[in-house]
Amino acid sequence: MKLSRTVLAIAALWLLMSAAPAFAWGPIAHGKMALKALSHSSITPYLQQYGLSATTIADMAWELDLPQYKDLYHNPGWQTIRDRQWLTDPKWSNLSESRRIAFLLHLACDSGVPINHSPSGSVFTNTTIEGILEARVETWGSFPSITPYTGTYSQKMTTFYNQQIALATWCKNNLTVWNTTFGSQGQTAGWTGLTYGQNLAQAMLLEYFQTRDQMMMVAVPEPTTIALLSIGAMALWRRRRK
Repeated sequence: MKLSRTVLAIAALWLLMSAAPAFAWGPIAHGKMALKALSHSSITPYLQQYGLSATTIADMAWELDLPQYKDLYHNPGWQTIRDRQWLTDPKWSNLSESRRIAFLLHLACDSGVPINHSPSGSVFTNTTIEGILEARVETWGSFPSITPYTGTYSQKMTTFYNQQIALATWCKNNLTVWNTTFGSQGQTAGWTGLTYGQNLAQAMLLEYFQTRDQMMMVAVPEPTTIALLSIGAMALWRRRRK
C-alpha cells in the first residue's frame, strides 16, 4: 500500500514535532517481518514439531515495546542475538515459548534498523531521520524475501554485522529528512534494513531451534532426521510382528 505525498508529509511533520523517541520498526512492520522469518522453509518444520503457531508468535512481536516488557527484555538487542543470550540469561526462561521467540524476533529485526540501533548506532545516529524512515516503512504492503546466511552461527553474525555497518555508513552519507520521506534513498535504506533484519531473524530462529533443549542436555535432531528415524522405527516394528 502506498500513501500519498500529502499523508507522508503529515506523518513526517508529526514525527518532527513529537518529543517521543522512536521505537525502531513499528508494530505492523514487526509483525510482517516476524511472519516472513517464521514462514521460511527452514523454520516451518520446527514449528510443526513443537506445536507452535507462526501467526500467534508474529502477532506478539510488537509487544516487546510495551512498558511491562521493554525495560527487562529490549536491551541489549543485537548483542542478545549475536551471543545467544536466550541460552545463558535466566530471564528468557520466564516467558512462554511463543512470547520468547516473538521477542527474540523483535530484537533481530530491530538490529536491521540502519540508524541509532545497535550495531548501526556506532556509525549513524539521527532520531529525526530514523523516525521518518520507520514511519515510511510502516506503510509498506510488501516486504523483502529472505536469503539465509551460510556458515556457522558466528560466521552468520559476522556477515550480518559487516552488511549492517556498510548500510549505516551509506545512510549517514546519503539520507536527509526530505529524501528519507519521499526519495529513492529512503526506499533503499528501508528495504535494505528490512532485508538484513529478516535474514538475521531467520538465522536466529534456526539456531534457537537447533539449541532449544541444550540447557537440558538433550540433543534435538533436525526435522528431516526425525522423519527418517520414524520410518526406521516403523520398519523395525513391522519386522518384529512377522
